[in-house]
Amino acid sequence: MKIKDWMGIAVFAMIFLTVGFDSRAEGREIVFEDESLKKRICLLLGKEEESPLYKEELEAHKGQFSLRGDISVYNGEELDILRSYFRLEDVSQWYVEFAPDLDGWTQKQLEGLKDMKRTVRIRSTGRTVPAEVLPYFTGAEELEFEVRDVLGQVPEGKKFPENIKSVTLLSYASARYGNLLKCMQGSEVKTLECFCDSFLTTGQNFWLDKAAGLEKLEYLDVGNSRIRVREAEKLEGMKLRELTGVVDKSTELSFIDTLSSLGKVTGAVVEERNLTPLLEKEELGLRLRFCQEMAEFEEDIYPDGVAVISPEWDACLDWKEKEEEAGNFLAIYQRYMDGGRKVECFSVRSMKEPEDTGWYPMRNVRTFLRVTDGKEVCLLNPGDMIDPEYAVFGDYQRDSFQLIDINFDGVKDIVLDKGSFGNQGLHFEYGWIWDGGRSEYIFSKSYLNIFNPRVDSEHKLVRSSCRNGATSHSWAIYRYENGEFVCIGDLTEELLRGEGRETVQAPAGAEVWQWTETKYENGREVETRSFTVTDIPGEETEYPEEYYRFYEEDSYWGG
Repeated sequence: MKIKDWMGIAVFAMIFLTVGFDSRAEGREIVFEDESLKKRICLLLGKEEESPLYKEELEAHKGQFSLRGDISVYNGEELDILRSYFRLEDVSQWYVEFAPDLDGWTQKQLEGLKDMKRTVRIRSTGRTVPAEVLPYFTGAEELEFEVRDVLGQVPEGKKFPENIKSVTLLSYASARYGNLLKCMQGSEVKTLECFCDSFLTTGQNFWLDKAAGLEKLEYLDVGNSRIRVREAEKLEGMKLRELTGVVDKSTELSFIDTLSSLGKVTGAVVEERNLTPLLEKEELGLRLRFCQEMAEFEEDIYPDGVAVISPEWDACLDWKEKEEEAGNFLAIYQRYMDGGRKVECFSVRSMKEPEDTGWYPMRNVRTFLRVTDGKEVCLLNPGDMIDPEYAVFGDYQRDSFQLIDINFDGVKDIVLDKGSFGNQGLHFEYGWIWDGGRSEYIFSKSYLNIFNPRVDSEHKLVRSSCRNGATSHSWAIYRYENGEFVCIGDLTEELLRGEGRETVQAPAGAEVWQWTETKYENGREVETRSFTVTDIPGEETEYPEEYYRFYEEDSYWGG
């Protein structure tokens, strides 16, 4: 072979090696920092998870695939790819990470943050993010901050997005998020929730003065932080309706006189103190838990077996009876006023002696309600309404009660949380319906039988839902008729297996889901309809019109 022939082969080889062996040589492999995101996209494309991913592959399916669930974005290029090739309206929550100097983000890429809907959690490669990113979240409804604070100010001519109605501060501490709260001054935020840093061992304070400039704020939950006020006059003009936090000896309660819109105070009383200012404001709703610490489970809130007991408070409420056992104490006190009637709820607990366990077992003695209407006083005890064996409270009991119209006659009724039961965590409620003719509350046994009840006041229905298993869920709808809650329809979705799966002709590896809807009249089944949907990996799933009728906003089942 001649030298010039060898040179030709060499040039060809160099070109071949430069281009590469893959037929997609002109494309560039897409690399996501979140490996699970790449796996989800490969699943949509029907390819192996370990295979490289190229833009050309996405181009062929541009706009056909919808991303669902939680999505994490670590830089502007990743967001560009998602915005260019996928439908994003079904993403339930976004996680977006910034460097303190915004490395990895261009101005144009920041503008793409507007496509993040619903909830966005903001993270940082350091401990802070610059305030200049805040105005770009014009599509979200809620922002969660998993940082220490924001730095700087919102750029001139821009503002905190008016579409953001809820803000959550994660890993809160007394010295954190002060600058963010300044950036939020004058915003449209209605709900502010704080979760204390779990690694901090000392109690944290939340100074209400810091939130004074949030003129539209209605719900403030400072979690395990102690409520503090430096200058109460700064709170004037706030529209705060509900406040949740911790009350100790240093909490100056006179600030409630400044908050004219305040309708409810919820929190833990961790030290014995005078609570008269709360009681004297009779229209103020209360839910006070007497304990040493705030914790999710009751066995954790009395770490050394000692409850917070105030003899003066007990005497003022006059809740004790002569037959009370020594050691019983008031664990939770609640109060609401309605139509001149005062409804109170008392949750009485007792602490047992430890049995070489290192912790103090706690038991529920009883939970009852007291209704005061003028000079008339009536006690409502669940054990008096049904078989005492079933008048129990479940695990994770909250003993919370509310006044809400459950039979839709325009008058509020009493609903008391019964707690959760079983592996599926089924939630039940006790309900007493106000009978104007008899001027008393009547216990509703039919309401007690509804799983996870949700009152739909707009449609005058009570909706129910439950988890039958990992791949099966049910819904039901109840209407109040002739003094009873009757089921008028139910819906079940389930992943078919075994014989049920075999009756449907579907490719191997595909999932087959079935929806069954039944309607009732006068307690009898009058109509049943069902359909199946086949979900094939790598192909867009086609849903019939009935599916969207089930889940669309304001639909019959979606409410």
